[in-house]
Amino acid sequence: MIPGYREMMDPIKSFLQDGKTRNRDEIREFVAQYFKLTPYDMSLTVPSRPEALYSNRADFAIHYLYREGYTERTGRGQYRIKQASQTNSHTTQVNEQKQFQSMKPSIVQKSDQLAQSNKQTTTELTPTEEIGRAFEIVHNALAFELLEFVKKMSPSDFENLVVDLLVKMGYGGNLIDAKKMLGKSGDEGVDGVIKEDHLGLDLIYVQAKRYQDTTIGRPSIQQFAGALIGKKAHKGVFIASSTFTKDAKEYAASIENKIVLIDGEQLVNLMIDFDLGVTVISNYQIKKVDLDYFVKD
Repeated sequence: MIPGYREMMDPIKSFLQDGKTRNRDEIREFVAQYFKLTPYDMSLTVPSRPEALYSNRADFAIHYLYREGYTERTGRGQYRIKQASQTNSHTTQVNEQKQFQSMKPSIVQKSDQLAQSNKQTTTELTPTEEIGRAFEIVHNALAFELLEFVKKMSPSDFENLVVDLLVKMGYGGNLIDAKKMLGKSGDEGVDGVIKEDHLGLDLIYVQAKRYQDTTIGRPSIQQFAGALIGKKAHKGVFIASSTFTKDAKEYAASIENKIVLIDGEQLVNLMIDFDLGVTVISNYQIKKVDLDYFVKD
C-alpha cells in the first residue's frame, strides 16, 4: 500500500539529515525502499495521466517540506535539509516552524486552511466538492512555488515576465513592440509604457518591481502617481513580486488617475490563468446528464 504524502515527510526529513543535497529521483528511490513498495505499487499511476502514484506523492512531500521551512533548494530539483534543522534541538525546530508559519504568504495560509478543512469535513462533501477543494489545494501549491521562482528572477527578467503577461492578457499589441516600450524610459518613477489595445489608442504606464520580501508603501505609489501626472497620463499599473501596505492600497484607490496594484499573489495567479511559466499536465471534465436531451415537452 502506498502511504500518503504526509506520511512520507518524516522519513524524507531523516533521509536528508546528513546535510547532503539530494535530487528528486534519489528521494523518490529512498521512499520506495523505505516503505518497501512492491513492483505492483510502483506501477500504479495517478488517474488520467501516466505518472507513478508513489512518485507524485513523494513530490508533494518534498514540496511541503520545502514550503514549511524544513528544506531548501540548492538547484533545479535539488534539496537539502536547512542547516538549523540539522544541528538544533526539536524545541528549536518547533519554534522555527512557528515563526515560518507566521511569515507565510496568504497563498500558503489559504492552502493550509483548505487542507485542514478538508480533513475535518471530507465525509460531508460530495465528490464534486472534493474535486473542487483538491483543485484549490493543487492550485495554491503551484502559486506558492511559482512565486518562489519569480522572486529569484533578475530585475530585467522580471520586466520581461511582466511584458509577456500583459501581452498574453491582450495589452501591448505584439510582443516585440511591447518589449521596446517597457524598460526604456527609466525616469521619474516609470519603468515603461505599453499600449492598452492593439491600435494604441491609449497608453498604460508600467512600474515593475522585483522584490524578495520588501513591502511597498505609500511613498512608492505617490512617486508613481506623480510620474503619471508629469506625463499627462491617466492609467498606470504597478506590478510587484512582493506585497503592498494597506496605506498604499488606499492611496491608489483614492487618487483621480487610475492606478492598479498587482502584488505577488495576484501576479502568479494571473500567470496561471494565462498559462505563463506553467505547463498543463492533465485536464478533468466533470459532466452531468443533459436533461434537455432526454426530457421533451
